[in-house]
Amino acid sequence: MPLPRFEGLPRVAQPVEGLRAAFDEAFAESAGASFRRHLSLAGRSVTLASEDGGLLGSFARAFRHLLADEAVEPALTILLTSIARLTGVVPELGPTPASAQPQVVHADGGRFVAYHRQGTLAGLDRAAGRMVVWCGEGFPASDRGQPLFALFAAWLHDLDLQLVHAGLVASGESGALLGGAGGSGKSTTALACMRAGLTYLGDDSIALSLPLAGEGAGEEPWGFSLYASARLEAANLERFPELIGTAEPMDPREPDKLVLYPLDGLDDRQVRGVTAGSARLAALLLPHVTGGAPRAVPLAPAKALLLLAPSSIRAMAPQPMVLGFERLARLVESVPCYRLEVGEDLAAVANEVERVLTEGRR
Repeated sequence: MPLPRFEGLPRVAQPVEGLRAAFDEAFAESAGASFRRHLSLAGRSVTLASEDGGLLGSFARAFRHLLADEAVEPALTILLTSIARLTGVVPELGPTPASAQPQVVHADGGRFVAYHRQGTLAGLDRAAGRMVVWCGEGFPASDRGQPLFALFAAWLHDLDLQLVHAGLVASGESGALLGGAGGSGKSTTALACMRAGLTYLGDDSIALSLPLAGEGAGEEPWGFSLYASARLEAANLERFPELIGTAEPMDPREPDKLVLYPLDGLDDRQVRGVTAGSARLAALLLPHVTGGAPRAVPLAPAKALLLLAPSSIRAMAPQPMVLGFERLARLVESVPCYRLEVGEDLAAVANEVERVLTEGRR
């Protein structure tokens, strides 16, 4: 069965020959990679491999909560190497993007997806379950915080999982998806919930399992954690003084946007206590910053979809957007939806989220 092409991505007429040759050569030389770590990501085994332990550590920082002790046959193998190894290779991707946004193209009928960003070059062979990441000096904070978002989107699409621009926190097994546009309060709410003792699964990008047809149709929606990092406006950092030491600019050109690592400073036992790999979605909350007391106001599914869909659809590329919209439409019909009014009292915000989840279990 042919792999589907993605909507909205430039497609190169010929295979990205230089990059693909370097990709195959890198994997041929990777068998003896000295450093390896294993993840359980979206219920699948993922292996990280590199000859550079420091580079591996930088890449794995955002996945610390998903580290697994045992190695099983991986669904995806990610090889991390230095961009210096590409000397003499000129991939047909054009010049390094000047903007903070990566350039993503696909070739070979959609089988091979290439990612190009200042400081990072990567390729994904979807059929083989292999990814190579060439990292430049000072692996960019924007790629460390949410490494290679577009390539993971492609991989997750092949697992029938939908990316959603949302956060996720949980109480026990029940999770609250935090949706909405940037600046709506998702990150602030997620971090406040973590501080209050709820389980933190992410603040910006979640993989959604919600089958539309076939044997899985009718199953409850589940959310899978991808990154344990958080994104925050610099002006809001003072509200989380315990995280100041973990913050760094996402991009030198955007100093007001920070990436944080809430798990830094925690030992492995503590990490297992505050994070999880997945949660059953019991509610959809659409945060909105107000000056009053926090409260969750029931919201009609259609209104919830209008608040959730726009930013999620923009974030779906390279996933098919029509399918993604259908899943979001089904999601708002599957779980109770609320407008979450976020006030200055962050402890009260967390209490309101926990109240919604507690009442949902009754």
